[in-house]
Amino acid sequence: MFHGLRFVLGKASRPLQQLIEEHGGVVGSKLGRMSTYFVQSYNDDDDGRLETASRLGVAVVPPSFVSACVASGALLDFVEFAAGQIPVEGFDPPLWPRLLEFPPAPRLFAPARADAREAHELPQTVDEFACMDRIRLDPQTAVLWTVVVRVAGRSQARAGALTELQSQANGFCAAHFALETRSMAPLTLKALDGEWGLVTGDSFYPIRSRGRGAARCFEALDLIAVLAELRPAPDALVVALCEGAIFEASSDDSDSDECDGSRLLGRATGDGACVVGLPAHDGSLLELVRTIVHEGSHMLGLDHCAFFACAMNANAVADAVSPLFFCCVCERKAWLALGFDPTARCRALLAACERLCFDAEALWLRTRLAGE
Repeated sequence: MFHGLRFVLGKASRPLQQLIEEHGGVVGSKLGRMSTYFVQSYNDDDDGRLETASRLGVAVVPPSFVSACVASGALLDFVEFAAGQIPVEGFDPPLWPRLLEFPPAPRLFAPARADAREAHELPQTVDEFACMDRIRLDPQTAVLWTVVVRVAGRSQARAGALTELQSQANGFCAAHFALETRSMAPLTLKALDGEWGLVTGDSFYPIRSRGRGAARCFEALDLIAVLAELRPAPDALVVALCEGAIFEASSDDSDSDECDGSRLLGRATGDGACVVGLPAHDGSLLELVRTIVHEGSHMLGLDHCAFFACAMNANAVADAVSPLFFCCVCERKAWLALGFDPTARCRALLAACERLCFDAEALWLRTRLAGE
């Protein structure tokens, strides 16, 4: 089944060499334009070859794909495999509900654009998501909380606008995540003895910052660590809307006190918290909601999508296919995490889009519900 195919193996995939060669494949040590597959475990550290594979157009697949091909006696379609159609060790595909059936309608789910993907992307398959170490929620009791993070010294005239923005975000989050959504009391970033931090009650949590005055921005992962600690319950999720711009220290090599945090849309971890920087969205409610969807889904364990135009693409790009919604692969992951009724969720999203005047997105949802 692997006759004429050339494989390069990541560190954890090397035990597959004999299996590949027994079925006609060739295993090499260096990626090149003649390579067919780079086999890389999802938990492997990237040694730089993911970017090389992307540049050369070599498909990146997990070891389980090779094993599934051998078990089935045929070379499988990787996207079909990634969507959780094929049984693998540790994962038996469930009976997928309507709207989550595969293959998807081509009119609704276009392939991911090259500029929407990241150079070192490692595709996350449904079976990998199902088995990974991630936050586990009980959809019957879990609550998604949103919180506005104000910056001390900035105009209080914006308080009403921020409250309205939070209310709009809550409505969309309730539909997208199919969870009860509530508002936390606002938190405040302020300076104390020259050090900036997040204030709640009598507690002061230091937060790294850069810049001065209205240009001051705040370290995203510091904020997330505090928000994760402040979660009202172990199965709660927290989405913070930060009035100040945010930056990530680990991705900024500058030692300067200046900061262009306006370019960072948001960040999330698997600890049940994410932060969205409001200044980066230039007042666009649609783009803000998209970032909340993207970062909030990272909290559940969803990684960037390499398969279709999707809210989980690594880079936000203008696209005729709505970027607000999951593709069929990512929606299956979300269904495994949250257990929603896909049709009821789609209807709730349609109502939310109509309320917010997201006309193109509402049309996309109507088309999907109509089964066209």
